[in-house]
Amino acid sequence: MNFLAHLLLSAHDEEEMVGNLMGDFLRAGEESTYNDTFRRGIVLHRKIDAFTDAHPCFMQSRHRIAPELRRYAGIIVDLFYDHFLASNFEHHHDETLEDFTNRVYKLLRHYEPILPPRLQAILPPLMANNWLLAYRSIEGTRRALDGISRRRLRRYVKLDDSVAQLRDDYEGFGADFEAFFPKLREFAAEERQKLLG
Repeated sequence: MNFLAHLLLSAHDEEEMVGNLMGDFLRAGEESTYNDTFRRGIVLHRKIDAFTDAHPCFMQSRHRIAPELRRYAGIIVDLFYDHFLASNFEHHHDETLEDFTNRVYKLLRHYEPILPPRLQAILPPLMANNWLLAYRSIEGTRRALDGISRRRLRRYVKLDDSVAQLRDDYEGFGADFEAFFPKLREFAAEERQKLLG
């Protein structure tokens, strides 16, 4: 899952939310400098990613991606799923997407000094371009994929070309997400309880 889903799955605890977002920006062992609540979010992030990557619905979505981009299908589907989450956010959470994203940005500004450097580096464009809200549109999702192509991959690959597949098989990707996301929420809640002891 991508940023929006990770944040939502820890939305009940601010430090856990930040930790859950940090999961993509820390190597194994680097979480030891953070308190228990941040670490719980980081560990939960990794468990969510492992569950997602192995889930049949997610694998089905990956197979919907054209063969020439299949190597990056996990990244692409993560963004597609955040699009479906954003476009029907009030169905999954009691805040509007606008209120939720504003709360997240305020939280990230507050904790910015302790964030991993790579996360600190993307905060200005993340907030200036309102990435979390932008996922709601297909064009916003396309821009996010283009940004990943330019900033996160070792060599440039036009990940945003995959948006044509999203448009062509919108119902299929959407059905995969709707079947998957309740299972992910259930899994995340169970794992969080285990981490709380």
